[in-house]
Amino acid sequence: MALRYDLTVPLARFVANNLNLLNPTFCRYQIGQVFRGENPQKGRRREFTQFDFDSVGSDDASEDIRVISATIKGARAIGLKDAILQINDRNIFGNLGFNTEAIRIIDKFEKTGKTKVLKDLEMAGIKKAEQKFNELRDAGETDRLKDIISKLQSAGFKYNTDFVYNPFLARGLDYYTSTIMELKLDKTPGGLSIGGGGRYDNLIGMFAGKKIPAVGFSFGIDRLIELTNS
Repeated sequence: MALRYDLTVPLARFVANNLNLLNPTFCRYQIGQVFRGENPQKGRRREFTQFDFDSVGSDDASEDIRVISATIKGARAIGLKDAILQINDRNIFGNLGFNTEAIRIIDKFEKTGKTKVLKDLEMAGIKKAEQKFNELRDAGETDRLKDIISKLQSAGFKYNTDFVYNPFLARGLDYYTSTIMELKLDKTPGGLSIGGGGRYDNLIGMFAGKKIPAVGFSFGIDRLIELTNS
């Protein structure tokens, strides 16, 4: 028995036990309480409400675009006119040889700064940390991200207003496999996060015994309420 960390792993178990729902994809949203073992602070609690929406069954970039579109439109619908979705691809880190610990360190870049990140990377055993950091900064979008960005722009979304590529966005959870995203309140460096998500193509397969791709996003309802009521 354990307190529920998020709504994604329970979804993975549900789909694995109900594979008949994949026809060919299964889309759903869910609202529920989740728990984190963190020190409470403004906008961050140990118990809070998540609103998840996911598409399961296809690895096509069109499903990533559906989730991204819904996220941006949802933010605008509740009055968050300056919110911007940062996107990246977890494969970039693997291509550059960053391990799981290094990825978590890089994800804190906007909050801790380059000096702290380089120091922590060296302590994590990353050789030539600054060179690796610069390679990441200059890596550019993967072909998948380029395709997603192009199609988002064709759909009317504006780069650097509705969404932006951020090579340092990493997302701390290990189950992300490709596209990752995080909704920020505005363009302020290290600004407030109001939701996150990405593609997790291997998670459901852990329970189902075969690969079942999926992508989704999660809003923090408590934080949204605080922002819209302020």
